[in-house]
Amino acid sequence: MTEQPLKHLLDLRDELDREAEPLGLYFEGFEATALDLATLEQGEHHLTPEHTYLVVCEVGQKSKLAVMYLQADGIQASHLEGGILGLRKQTEQEHRLPYSDALFKRGLLHPRVRFVARDGDTLVIRGALSQDDLRDM
Repeated sequence: MTEQPLKHLLDLRDELDREAEPLGLYFEGFEATALDLATLEQGEHHLTPEHTYLVVCEVGQKSKLAVMYLQADGIQASHLEGGILGLRKQTEQEHRLPYSDALFKRGLLHPRVRFVARDGDTLVIRGALSQDDLRDM
């Protein structure tokens, strides 16, 4: 039986967006390679055809174009329909918890939390958190 090649992530977002919202929030255990669209268009990407790539951008338009460039170079690739914005809408939830300084700090450090704020006596947390994540906080 032949193993399916692991999908590698290609992140077309700018550096600030990558730092603010790492793909690890959504794709656990995958490492992402940062590339720009011009590099892919020029074929200077040094990617290998032995791998399958998932190309990610903010809204899905750049990644769709990038897949066309990669496929023209013989590279197997697909893109994330709707980009990170679409994925965020599907996976992210808002949670409201009783505020405490300790919980606020834990929220800031949690790898799946994208947003933490205080709203009076309530802590507002947004992210791709499971019920286990919330209990552990």
